[in-house]
Amino acid sequence: WADLSSYGSPHIRTPHLDRLARQGVRFTDAYSGSATCSPTRFSLYTGRYPGRTRGGLAEPIADRSVGLEPTHPTLASLLRGVGYATALIGKWHCGYLPDYSPTKSGYDEFFGNFGGALEYYSKLGLAGEYDLYEGDAEYKDLRYYTRVLTERASEYVQRDHADRPWLLNLNFTTPHWPWIADGDTEASASIVRRIKAGDRSALRHADGGSVEKYTEM
Repeated sequence: WADLSSYGSPHIRTPHLDRLARQGVRFTDAYSGSATCSPTRFSLYTGRYPGRTRGGLAEPIADRSVGLEPTHPTLASLLRGVGYATALIGKWHCGYLPDYSPTKSGYDEFFGNFGGALEYYSKLGLAGEYDLYEGDAEYKDLRYYTRVLTERASEYVQRDHADRPWLLNLNFTTPHWPWIADGDTEASASIVRRIKAGDRSALRHADGGSVEKYTEM
């Protein structure tokens, strides 16, 4: 958050986010249950230390038998219980089908990816699996992922919720490797070739983000 000009950063102009900050609620202190991906999500969704949930300390979640137990209360399940509409759009990373899913943990709707990372255009994950879903079914859309998620979230916010309060978790993957910019189809194609060739490190970083490149600079 220190990168935003609404929090005093002189380096990056963020006028739209600044307007949201002026018109909304601005938080100046934050605490995380963990410094890594899935454990943080377990903590965010359950309100508990990640180590107190089954699978909460797994990073990455390599075993498909591990995940956020559907029987465990979550923010979404509790809010749904008092009348909220609930949706998760974007990255889940708290377990895989068939046993684990946002729709099994309190969310009425899910549109996004189950795994930790995917290539932003092809939607291929580390093992070459297609990883964009609507509910529990694959959804084909090969456009830039951030654009796809933004459109779906915008549609959800503008929907007629019939006076019901609603919860939307919008989890972008863009802060996560492989860090492909919108329109960088050449980098996308290169990563896809590596994934299909069985290179499980293909999504870990692009050459421009390597320590060697920083040393050259």
